Order: sequence, then C-alpha cells, then structure tokens
Amino acid sequence: MSYLNIYPQHIRATLMQDQSFEGLFTYSLEQYGLLLQDAQSSIHFHEDTALRGRWNIVMPQFNEMDASYFHQFVKSLDDYIFNILKTAPSRQWVNGNPPEIDIFFNDVYFDLSGAKPVLKKMVPKSVDRS
Repeated sequence: MSYLNIYPQHIRATLMQDQSFEGLFTYSLEQYGLLLQDAQSSIHFHEDTALRGRWNIVMPQFNEMDASYFHQFVKSLDDYIFNILKTAPSRQWVNGNPPEIDIFFNDVYFDLSGAKPVLKKMVPKSVDRS
C-alpha cells in the first residue's frame, strides 16, 4: 500500500455489564487521494485480566480485514490512547450516569503508507491575508 491515511476524529464508549466499554470510533480514511469521511467502527475497551489497570482496545471491523496495516493501526491507536494520551477508563458512576470514554482527536493522523503506522500532526493551513 503506497498511500493510506486514517484520521481519527472521536471515540465514545460506555461501560457495559461485563465491565468492558463498548462504543464507536469515528474516523476519515484517505486512500490515493479519495476521502471517506465520518466512517464508523465499533470499538471495545477491555481490561487485561493479568495486569489490572492495563487496558486494550479491540476493533472488530479492522481486525476482520485481512491486511497487516489495519492490524498494526489498531496496535498504534492502542499505544496512542493509553501511552501518549494517558487515557485511564473509570468505572465510577457520576450523578447516576454510566461511565463513558470520550476522546476527541485534534490534528493527528496515522500514515499507513510505510511498513509501520506513523502518527503525524496535521499542518495548519496558512491563512491568506491578501
């Protein structure tokens, strides 16, 4: 694959009865200059049973695709969410509302063109002051 970018936009997931979180991952996908906007995939957050406090994401639609770059994207997104953003899901109910994970992605994308996904910052568009 020589040109593939995923632009994450938003994740919202809610605590389920099994104590995992389930929700939607909203993103845009760019392939060879064609842009698919506001695509959605289900996303699941599971706590590692061996390492309490360590969470992992599972994205069934991405995992079902038989392409290594999508599997690597899920691993890269997992690393970004938990190690860079330091997201720590909480099961604490607030004012009678179930706990949620709510993440907005600002100006980043994953370049899947190489052997491994690369997290990149979007360059702000210059403002024409003519």
